Amino acid sequence: MADGRLLVENRVESKPFQVLSTSLVKPAVETPREKRWHAFSNLDIIWMPFYTQAMSVYKATEAGRDVGKRLRESLQRALTLFYPLAGRVVTESNEHGAAGMLCNDAGAVFVEASIDADLEEFQYENFQPSFRLTGMAEAGLGDYPRLPDDPAGRPALIVQMTHFRCGGITLAFNWAHPVADGFSGFHFLKSWAELARGEEVSLLPVHDRALVKPRKRLILSNPFTGGHPELQTSDGEQTLPQRNVEEKLQTTPMVQVVEITKQDIEEMKREVESGASGESPRLSRVCCVSAYLWRAIVKARELPGADLSRFWTLVEGRKKMSLPAGYFGNAIGGLYATTTVSNLLNKPLAYSASLVHASIQHCTKEWYLDLVDWIEAKKDWEYPGLVLGADHECGSSWQNRFPYYELDFGFGVPVCSARNANAAWDGFFVFLPSSQSPENYTAMLHATPDVMKKFLPMVHNFSYSS
Repeated sequence: MADGRLLVENRVESKPFQVLSTSLVKPAVETPREKRWHAFSNLDIIWMPFYTQAMSVYKATEAGRDVGKRLRESLQRALTLFYPLAGRVVTESNEHGAAGMLCNDAGAVFVEASIDADLEEFQYENFQPSFRLTGMAEAGLGDYPRLPDDPAGRPALIVQMTHFRCGGITLAFNWAHPVADGFSGFHFLKSWAELARGEEVSLLPVHDRALVKPRKRLILSNPFTGGHPELQTSDGEQTLPQRNVEEKLQTTPMVQVVEITKQDIEEMKREVESGASGESPRLSRVCCVSAYLWRAIVKARELPGADLSRFWTLVEGRKKMSLPAGYFGNAIGGLYATTTVSNLLNKPLAYSASLVHASIQHCTKEWYLDLVDWIEAKKDWEYPGLVLGADHECGSSWQNRFPYYELDFGFGVPVCSARNANAAWDGFFVFLPSSQSPENYTAMLHATPDVMKKFLPMVHNFSYSS
């Protein structure tokens, strides 16, 4: 999307739509009784309210005809290995006294539907999330992000296959975030695709949540206020000036997809390097792009110069915590860079890129252990996103290494594969692999409509944003 257009039309919501079937797909082999309960780790429970949503778009092929049965059969085999996804997510009000996964083989929800539209009408080249194509409503989650209070638990996995008039299909995947983070969710999807193609699974899952556990003697060091005394209150929590928070929370952010090209990235890196001192660390593409977009959206928000702004980066921690490569669960945390609006807008881009770099570097093994201990000591604690959604917050999730374009279920790779969620924080940037070039990023940018109008022209116009 090079011209900065705002695309907010309902592309498929008004088209005739029919649910053909809804079924529960259970593992091909019954899950042993001793594996039927898994309590969530402390890195799982912080994601309790969320589902991760993704969608892949496939053009019509001969191999793609009548694929529903093949997908369900291969899903049965995949769920034998990834059996928590065939279970139910339950809260603390159960016989186990803790939130966790009831791996009772209740089944993943599989919806098959049709829509009287062609893929071209979906305009997948400029992807816009579609709740109608998710299957969430058919699974009893039609009010998501509001979740029903069901004592039997809610499905861990929901899949919808939608047939388009032209013969193409979309596959929507929705999994409960406390069951699996993005890394584990795509580990499952890639394994399912391998089985659907008649191959062996390349990486077996490891189901051992006890690998992420508190230390025997808790070390209560707040992992979020170290180095940021200006954000710390008397009770040890963090705060930010909440200018127009209530007003902002009532405005739903919109999502816009943009292509960050290799040329764009090189331009951002050049600006960072031109303002860096000789003592500056080597700054990655992640730091340069994050700093550039942080500055641009804060400029679009027109905040007072003395206000603080912070930029979150979600960091995957399997290697840092020495977890097995196939660890199935959540192993992500996140820290923020913080500075004043004036510093962000007036200092060289290298300044804010260095702040992002420092926040990422701070996510060490000890930091993750501190986080696990902190959550253990404060069971009613929520991830410090109390003002995420207010106009002082930004953040990023780097999913560009997830195998979005490796999901070949036997009828070819997707022509488009993306995050399929509208509900997100204002100022949240999700970076995906690009279908155009491995050197590009596809970025899903979230902002309120008034900010988005000012923000989008800055994404590719470097003189405008500086």
